[in-house]
Amino acid sequence: MKKLFLLLLFMPIVVLSQEIKKAPVSTLKKNLISVGASLPAGDFATTHTAGISLEYMRCENGIDNNNSKKERNKFRFIYGAGTAWYKGKKVTVSQYAYNYPRFLTAYSLGGVSYTATKNFHLFAAAGPGIGIYSGDASFWLTGKMEGLYFFSQKFGAATGFTLHQQLKADPLLVLSLKAVYRL
Repeated sequence: MKKLFLLLLFMPIVVLSQEIKKAPVSTLKKNLISVGASLPAGDFATTHTAGISLEYMRCENGIDNNNSKKERNKFRFIYGAGTAWYKGKKVTVSQYAYNYPRFLTAYSLGGVSYTATKNFHLFAAAGPGIGIYSGDASFWLTGKMEGLYFFSQKFGAATGFTLHQQLKADPLLVLSLKAVYRL
């Protein structure tokens, strides 16, 4: 009886003196939002002017400016969606003025991210999309490669190229320069 009394007396003290370990809080940011200029190249540049692009990308394992070697040189899966709008050029052919229609594309992407250095990341992604030209919608495939450099924990700049391919037409090559916000 005396042993049971001592056990019940000291048991709460032992239980309360133990530390409760919490799971570490991740500082990795998973979402990237970018906005910027899209510059048509090749044949696409003869018919359309610079456009505006807006994109959202997500990386499940996060994209971080971490100094540790453990976090660098890693491949990560990314996915997202974006849209771009291009204004058609006005040209004169045989004394007749012609306005090329606007071109709008919306796409979804999946691919990989490679953390090359603390602040520099490379992206390669591809996926399906819809292109709207002259009021007609059609199926497109989109592929892109970008380099992304972070100036701070939240802000960076990205540059790269995107290739839009319709099944029955020549591919459209676009060069881009974007501001990136990480949240």
